[in-house]
Amino acid sequence: MALLNAQAEKVMADIQSAGQGGSDPELEGQVRQIQTQAAAQIDQLSSDLRKAQSELANRTLQIKQDSDTKLEVARIDSDTKLRVAEIQGANDQKIGALQTALDDLSRVLGYVDRTLDD
Repeated sequence: MALLNAQAEKVMADIQSAGQGGSDPELEGQVRQIQTQAAAQIDQLSSDLRKAQSELANRTLQIKQDSDTKLEVARIDSDTKLRVAEIQGANDQKIGALQTALDDLSRVLGYVDRTLDD
C-alpha cells in the first residue's frame, strides 16, 4: 500500500508539473480513485487473510481435539479390555474352585453310595 501511495503521489506531482504549476482535477480524481480502490482491495484481502487464519486455527484445534478424543477412546478401550480380563480370570478361579468342590462332593457321595451298597 505504501508503494502504491508513493507512486500515486509521484503521478500527482507529474500531473502538477505537466500543468506548469496548475492541476488537472480530472486526473487527480482518477489518481485518488485508484488509491481508494487499492485501499479497499487491501482491506478486503486483509479481511480474507484474517478469516483464513482463523479457519485454519479452528481446524487445527478441531484436529487436535479429534486426535485427543481418539487417544482417550483407545485408552478407555484398553482399560476396559484389561478390566474384563481381570474379571474373567477371577471368575475362572472361583468357578474352578466350585468345580473342584463339586468333584470332591461327587467322590464322597460315590464312596458313601458304594459303602451303603456293600
